[in-house]
Amino acid sequence: MSDASPVLATDARRVAVMTVLTVPAGAVDAVSFLTMGKVFCALETGNVLFLSFARAAEGDVPVARPATAIGAFMVGAASGTSY
Repeated sequence: MSDASPVLATDARRVAVMTVLTVPAGAVDAVSFLTMGKVFCALETGNVLFLSFARAAEGDVPVARPATAIGAFMVGAASGTSY
């Protein structure tokens, strides 16, 4: 049984990390849809998922590209906001 425990621990860690990072991605979609006139930020949700894959060490997923895209999106959203 000791052979299965490292695998179960790795799977549990992967599920936890992906859940923790996916919930805010869904919240971003919900908030943007409700407050920005029925607009989804689906590409940013995908980038958050790519970051979760990289953080969970699932496959060969780069961190720099989705992090740069999210940063650029935030800058664009902040500069496009008119109050």
